Amino acid sequence: KKKRLSTNTEHLLLLRRTMKIDESARSRIKVFELCKLIRKEIRKDLCIHHFNHVNKAMQNSRSLRKVRGEVATGKRRLIQLRLDDGTICTTVEDLNKATKAFFEKLYASTAEVEFHAHSPEDCCPPFLPEEVRSALMQMKTGKAPYNDHITTEMLKHGHETLVPVLTRLLNTCLTWQVTPKHMADSSTILLFKKGDPLQLKNYRPISLLSIIYKLLTKVVNNWIEHIFDESQPLEQADF
Repeated sequence: KKKRLSTNTEHLLLLRRTMKIDESARSRIKVFELCKLIRKEIRKDLCIHHFNHVNKAMQNSRSLRKVRGEVATGKRRLIQLRLDDGTICTTVEDLNKATKAFFEKLYASTAEVEFHAHSPEDCCPPFLPEEVRSALMQMKTGKAPYNDHITTEMLKHGHETLVPVLTRLLNTCLTWQVTPKHMADSSTILLFKKGDPLQLKNYRPISLLSIIYKLLTKVVNNWIEHIFDESQPLEQADF
């Protein structure tokens, strides 16, 4: 990861730390002037750092919105919310409870879904290592990881060793029709959009899923797409 501050600025910071040991009046004046110089150098270093980020993003055709998040100083923290009754909650427990209740109500489905049990003959064949490897290579990189901190880059880098292990894991999920504990859980972060920051409706939730769980859904999705392609009549080949 590239440093934001130049070597010269780091030297000035070290010099200020050394000069603060001397508490004489002359030394305090020198430290005061040095602080002004350091602030000026930091602003210059940050401008150069931001320019290099934007320039590199434009050369690689990356999203400038993502670059803005990378160069931002600090993060907006959710420290209080206004409840439906008008009261303000500030504790972590109350914030989590209010957020959970709001989005559960927002995304709750009222549609009735009929469930039909499948016969044993309808069981899917086991996943093949080639299918898992193909799905893994199709997954996008540069995404924020789940709480386990496993990234797509890690799996791709060690795919020769990990694909057989992942294939056995996914086939176990397929056989028992259940995923390991917490594998299907998600970690939700809230991104402020605009408006009143005390109201949850002004936040956009982003769910971070386990990379291994996303790999499982990717393999299944590839299966479904393959079945649909084979079922499509020749008359609709161009659609």
